Amino acid sequence: RGLSFERASEMLRAKAEGNEAGALLEGEGFYISRSFKFGNGCKGVTLLLRERVSVFAASNWIPTFKIYRPNQGLCGRTFLREHLNSNLPLSSNGARGPWTRLHDATRDKCTHGHKCRDLQCFVGKRMQTEHLV
Repeated sequence: RGLSFERASEMLRAKAEGNEAGALLEGEGFYISRSFKFGNGCKGVTLLLRERVSVFAASNWIPTFKIYRPNQGLCGRTFLREHLNSNLPLSSNGARGPWTRLHDATRDKCTHGHKCRDLQCFVGKRMQTEHLV
């Protein structure tokens, strides 16, 4: 589970190449949360990619974006205005550090960090250990 920074950058490049003008559409790219989201000291980082529009879409259609996170991969959809309420745009170079930090921190620990007292907590964890008999 999860998405490395290299894979996220590759997806962003592919999306830009697939767009008509060969560039990112308005709102596509990396974002960082305005406040700390996790007990491990990491700010939330997201990648927004605009969904394809149906040829039958109405003229007053509001674009929706797929949300990707380093510890979850694809995790939902949002509108740009809604996402900008709690997140700020971030350059690809600026996103590398926070994205990699959160991706690494959630490899085998929950997003609550050292404050979590539940040894079986799986919130935001990328890998879970399972024992099969």
